[in-house]
This record gives sequence, structure tokens and C-alpha cells, in this order.
Amino acid sequence: MKTILYLCFVSIFISLKPQKGFAQQTVFNPSQNKVAANAWQIGLKQGYGRGNILKRRTGLQFHTGYAIANNLVVGLGASWSKEWQESGPNNYFNDVTFGPFARYQFLSTRISPYMEASYQVGKRLGGENTFIGTSLVNPGLSIHLFSHLRADVGYSFQFGGKKYLAGLSPSGYTGQIQMGLHYIIRQKPY
Repeated sequence: MKTILYLCFVSIFISLKPQKGFAQQTVFNPSQNKVAANAWQIGLKQGYGRGNILKRRTGLQFHTGYAIANNLVVGLGASWSKEWQESGPNNYFNDVTFGPFARYQFLSTRISPYMEASYQVGKRLGGENTFIGTSLVNPGLSIHLFSHLRADVGYSFQFGGKKYLAGLSPSGYTGQIQMGLHYIIRQKPY
């Protein structure tokens, strides 16, 4: 999983050329910078951070959705995460969850802040084998690379039930830096 994160990170910086006024630059038609209504979006993100129960955590988030309005996408999200430590009888577990997803892109510039939210239910595999529910909130920046491809850099906050997030900091959440790509499939208005 670290390899995927590093590849995403390197590809983002290779794809970007240092340019004056890059964030507001209109290399593309300004209407291409927004997620237009009647478009589909598909995305994948990967992150790594401190585990909420065990020592280390890696996560993979997938989402797909439909733009019901300019810059507003709703759809389905799915997550897989793994926590592990070096040794012990129960030294790892996996969480697999899915549920509704929403994403709002705040600006129509090449570099634009966004906010994603999802509530997902699923199962923890390994150790407890229990059903879980979790809420994800992901603020970040989207970087317009090509006409339909964007890179995302953000921070994923994960909130859940008390048993699920036992041993967390007093703030009540766990989080990790995430990087990924999403592709916009444009459709002509009806």
C-alpha cells in the first residue's frame, strides 16, 4: 500500500509544471474546471497513518457518483482499511465498509478545495468479526491535471461508535493523510 501512495505522490508532482499563477490559470476552458451537472465521477484514494486501535493503519477509499448540480456529486463510497502491529496474537484486522457518498467542489479553478462526506457500514474481519458503522469526512484540495483527470490531496477524519474507536485521542476521531485520483466522465445535457 505504501507503494501506491508513493506512486500517486510522484505522479502528481511529475504531472504539474511550475507555472506562474498556476492555481487560477485557465489552460483548459473554465467550464472544464468544474464538475458539470449530468457528469459521472469515479475516484480512488489511499492513505497511511497511526491506527486507532493497533499501531499502524492504511486505507483505500473508492467512490463513484453522479453530479446532480455543478460541483455537487452524490453516489456510493466503499472503504477497505487494515490495522496492524509487529507482533501479538491478534496483530491485524481489516475493515470493509460501504455506503452513501457526497462531494462538493468549492471553486472552478485548477486548484480547488473540496469536501467529501460518507456514512458507511460493514464488517471488521479478523479478531472480533463484528459489524461496524463509520462516518468519513474528507476535506482537501483537488488539482486539475488534464481535461478529465484530477489529483486529490486531503485528510480523512473517521468517526465511529465508542467500541469501534476505543483508545483514541480525546477528540473522538482518527485520521490520515490521503492522496488519489478521480476521473470525470462528461455527459452532454439532455
